Amino acid sequence: MERIGQYEIRAKIGSGGMGTVYLAFDPSLKREVAIKVLNQDLTGEAEFIARFHREAMLMAKLRHPNLVHIYAVGEDDVHYFVMEYIKGRTLSSLIRDAGRLSLAQSFRFVGQVLAALNKVHEAGLIHRDIKPANIMIDEDGRAILMDFSLAKPVGEAGLTSPQTLLGTPEYLAPELIEGEEPDARSDIYAIGVLLYHTLTGAPPFRGKSAATILASHMKKRPEPLTKEVEGLPSEVDRVVLRCLEKKREDRYQTVRELATDMLKIVETPDLRLLSFPEDEVMTQKAASPRKRRALWGVFGAAVVAVVLLLGFLKAAWLRDHPKVEVTTVDGRKIYGRLLTISPTGDVQVRTDSGVVTENVFRDKLREIVIQR
Repeated sequence: MERIGQYEIRAKIGSGGMGTVYLAFDPSLKREVAIKVLNQDLTGEAEFIARFHREAMLMAKLRHPNLVHIYAVGEDDVHYFVMEYIKGRTLSSLIRDAGRLSLAQSFRFVGQVLAALNKVHEAGLIHRDIKPANIMIDEDGRAILMDFSLAKPVGEAGLTSPQTLLGTPEYLAPELIEGEEPDARSDIYAIGVLLYHTLTGAPPFRGKSAATILASHMKKRPEPLTKEVEGLPSEVDRVVLRCLEKKREDRYQTVRELATDMLKIVETPDLRLLSFPEDEVMTQKAASPRKRRALWGVFGAAVVAVVLLLGFLKAAWLRDHPKVEVTTVDGRKIYGRLLTISPTGDVQVRTDSGVVTENVFRDKLREIVIQR
């Protein structure tokens, strides 16, 4: 196979039960891409063709720095879709080589996965296949959640019968083993397994057969992580074991709730952003003039004015990330929560579409308003 559509195939980089992934080159945009191709033995199966195309459609609806992005879908003797090529390695290979991750590493990567998963859940989707093999760590150390082949909208009828067990045995929540409808808490159970796996080097339940592993998910309580790894704080046990509760009503109910407790153990930017109450996350709507107070206007590059501006903003940051409105000289407005202000003048704002960074000197910000 030398070409699929316009794409030049360069190497095979992975394979799974449904598809094979190739590294390819897009000559029109002069960039490397990854192409997932439905396995030939499934091209006559309507169920798998539907599942393959649904994976592409679900991925196309989502945009987030920690989610893989899809570019195109097509058919050229084979069913395929084109996505961004992530240079890096899977989290599973990182764990295999390192033995296990440090607490800081684990929470950093899992925090990024949670940020992606929060986006997935807000879109009304369940991932259903969270595991280290489906998480890429790129060259910049960014965790990216991949593979939506088992994802489904909440409450939508599945493409397989309820008796068909989908997923990886080590990561399956008890309700999925029993054939119940998945929800966000099923993904949170898998996050608990992921935390356990990254911190100890192995998932909590292991066995020689899938049946043994599935029975453990149903009946056994995991060993505390502090018994497996010396020096872990006891709070880690509380957080991870709550994710792994057999009854989903006993687990964390949302990604944000889990992130809030993880933040008390290790602070990462993603966990901090997720820990904000959902109703406090600023949407891109202009605030009423009566509810805002102009903090400072910056026009030109007067050093004294800039220093005063950064001083005011630093004080605002210490008052727990206030809501702000940033206006650039070209009239563009940015609404969100103030995250950081660096000594070099970078102002970082969390918006509902991601984190935006502007620079007081370079971008000549006209106005920064703190909203009451």
